[in-house]
Amino acid sequence: MRNPLRSATALAALAAALVALPAGSARAAEGDRILGISFAAGAPTGAEATILLRPVSFLRFEGGITTDLVAPGFHAGLTLAVPWYISPVLNLEVGHQFSGDFNKIVTVIGGSGSTNLLLQNVAYDYGSAHVGLEIGFPNHFMIFAHAGYSVVRTQTSGLGAYLASQHSDLGLATTREGRMQLIAPSAKAGLIFWIF
Repeated sequence: MRNPLRSATALAALAAALVALPAGSARAAEGDRILGISFAAGAPTGAEATILLRPVSFLRFEGGITTDLVAPGFHAGLTLAVPWYISPVLNLEVGHQFSGDFNKIVTVIGGSGSTNLLLQNVAYDYGSAHVGLEIGFPNHFMIFAHAGYSVVRTQTSGLGAYLASQHSDLGLATTREGRMQLIAPSAKAGLIFWIF
């Protein structure tokens, strides 16, 4: 038969630990490292190297450079995270990729050497909202995976020349460029290192 006094003592100790947890977390936050770096890959950012600034334990600001393998870019954002070993997060970011020739990617993937005029100068802006998990030691090293949706905006470059080359028999022509917006699933994964 269980000792009721021992069970009550165990419950009291558990309750005291749960009450003390937020206070302990707040004290630990005073010694948190506030400057870190991150390396990640995903879409639509491509590969990225990011500097992280964490003024409080649950919030960080981030900004860095990106590449979609044909041109450089930059991004900035903020993340809300639970400062624990397994941390649910909400990440919001915006970014820009400078103009690049995506025919190089098509050639590598498809093996075709043909040139598409619409892919010669592709630049785009994006905004992303992701949720995810970060796992590790919140004051030293974390691995993460985020997923959600992105809004990508771009504008054609060379639409008139493309139409002239593809449909010259139809007499199609334009002097204006087209604008496009795409909402699509997106994701990224990477590593975080807290330094100072």
